[in-house]
Amino acid sequence: PDPNSGYFWARAAYNAYAVGNDPLLIANPMFLRVMTAISAFLFGPFYIVLVVAFITGKNWIRPFALLYAGMIIESMIVLVVVEFAGDLSLFQMMGAGGVKSAAELAEKGLTPSLAVLNPAKFLLFNLPYKLFPLLLAVRMWRPQPFCRGFA
Repeated sequence: PDPNSGYFWARAAYNAYAVGNDPLLIANPMFLRVMTAISAFLFGPFYIVLVVAFITGKNWIRPFALLYAGMIIESMIVLVVVEFAGDLSLFQMMGAGGVKSAAELAEKGLTPSLAVLNPAKFLLFNLPYKLFPLLLAVRMWRPQPFCRGFA
């Protein structure tokens, strides 16, 4: 996200969510870019397959859904820990590249620790992405998630 981007969604993400809330997203470290790419190019197409399998009640989706849920849960744990604990070493690397003064940090919407500035807003935006994989894992836990036995 960048307030001066020519791309509308980058400006919208910056203004509506990142500035004053999520300094890590503004800093955009390599691990976050990799996680975003995996989400877009691997999970994006999978969402279509998952929805179709759910609508049609296909049990074969179970192992893939459980794998997906595990991957999302693990990555979200890492992201939440880094978001709330901050990443001082990342800040130090950025400082070596020219971000040095408190005024420069404030202009970029960053704090020295890169920790979340507004936990309520962060959770409001991110909690659904963290809860749905858990609900999916619960739904897929049975060997035949789409077969209902009436005994």
